[in-house]
Amino acid sequence: MALTKRTYTDGQTIITAANLNSIQDEIINNTVSNLTYTASSRVLAKRNNAGTSTNIVTFNNIIDLSVTEVTS
Repeated sequence: MALTKRTYTDGQTIITAANLNSIQDEIINNTVSNLTYTASSRVLAKRNNAGTSTNIVTFNNIIDLSVTEVTS
């Protein structure tokens, strides 16, 4: 579900549980969990927590590329 932009006004806007749940779901579902590089296609992709992969960039003229995951 895509998040719909709302304008909130201090002391006036009532924020419903459904609205807060939608915000949380959107943040959780779009957090990048990992990056993958496929050497055969030279594509760097990200996968969100929902398991959906999206190509970020294709490296057409790169001879060798390695990706190291860094966690804190």
